[in-house]
Amino acid sequence: MYPTREEAERLLLDAEKGNPGQWVAHSRYTAHCAEKIAQYCGMDVDKAYVLGLLHDVGRKFGVFQLRHVSEGYKYMLSQGYDDVARICLTHSFNQDKIEAYVGKFDAPEEDIEMIRVKLKETVQDDYDKLIQLCDALAGAEGIMDIIDRMSDVKRRYGSYDPEKWQTNLDLKDYFEKKMGMDIYLAVDKEKYLYEFLEKSKEILKEKLTGIYLHGSAVMGCFNPAKSDLDIIVVVNEKMDNASKRAFMDLVVDTDSKGPAKGIEMSIVTKDVCKPFVYPTPFELHFSEMHLGWYRDNPEDYVQKMNGTDKDLAAHFTILGKRGKCLWGQPIEEVFGEVPSEDYMDSIWEDIVDAPEDIADNTMYLTLNLARVLAYCKEKLVLSKKEGGEWGLRNLPEKYHGLISKALLEYEKAEDVPYDTNLAKEYAQYMIEQISDK
Repeated sequence: MYPTREEAERLLLDAEKGNPGQWVAHSRYTAHCAEKIAQYCGMDVDKAYVLGLLHDVGRKFGVFQLRHVSEGYKYMLSQGYDDVARICLTHSFNQDKIEAYVGKFDAPEEDIEMIRVKLKETVQDDYDKLIQLCDALAGAEGIMDIIDRMSDVKRRYGSYDPEKWQTNLDLKDYFEKKMGMDIYLAVDKEKYLYEFLEKSKEILKEKLTGIYLHGSAVMGCFNPAKSDLDIIVVVNEKMDNASKRAFMDLVVDTDSKGPAKGIEMSIVTKDVCKPFVYPTPFELHFSEMHLGWYRDNPEDYVQKMNGTDKDLAAHFTILGKRGKCLWGQPIEEVFGEVPSEDYMDSIWEDIVDAPEDIADNTMYLTLNLARVLAYCKEKLVLSKKEGGEWGLRNLPEKYHGLISKALLEYEKAEDVPYDTNLAKEYAQYMIEQISDK
């Protein structure tokens, strides 16, 4: 059992009276992270939030290190909350050995033995793993990079078990795969997504159907230094220019706070999503290439930035396969199936001029050509990273060095020298392969 959110908040406030400190803010950030990740994993969000909020409740009884584990465990059992008691015990141990604890063994010997026995008896589930991960993400002043957080703990306590360190990184990978989403976006580390969602609801009010995430952020290859954030906004009816202007101001503000390549956003009406209309009409669009136009003449921008966009067929396909609903109606209720020929036409537009363009945009086109051919041959809807990996498994070995360099640039944001002649040959070969399918 576990308490309601309201009762959990009361328990935390009562614990804070007994021992005020930064641990309370840390607990709140842990709960926030747990709730967000649980939402995208299909777990119970209320349970995840409560477990995160009370994982350190044993600190109510004093400034303890290992002892806060046993005190929290006994306290929650006494309240009848065995699910929380379990988390009080397991949150500090992502392995079943007490020796990996980071800090002083300041608990009574009988408590230490109890922890040791319970750890051996417990088969940890996804809620145990979730709170362990969120404990490693949450600082007292906000959400941290997991490496920075563990380094801070190591600095304060003098050591950090290497296996525990690696297991935390493995937990991050585990939940990213489970969500199909970058962990820091899921928990809104930089806070701009929460602001964007809340202000979107204020501006669009009852017209807003939903806000959806697609692209690298949901395909396991988001890189803040190289990626943009891809968003589709669906509304129930057409927007007037005043609403467009207010929304564009929000988008530009979010763009300034987001990843290095900013935001790419399209607004569409619900009636073009299901059944799918192609080429797809849109109400408003933004990417960083249009920032100057909007800043120089916003009224002109909101009047003219509409029409149809073939790229939306590709975006909607990814949404249907791997997208995430950030707010609003579920994806399956809003978006219909995109016909294969429309999707193929959409992605063909993106690579048709590759032999002429690849010298200037080598990384993007090298990986994109591979993922287009993967769709042609196997109907796989892949990210650029996955497309490159598919290419290494399926394309002639002479192109493997080119593809590997493109993957290195994409994943590490490193400057990479390319053989331009080889890249042009590759592009021509790939266009011929794709055209034959």
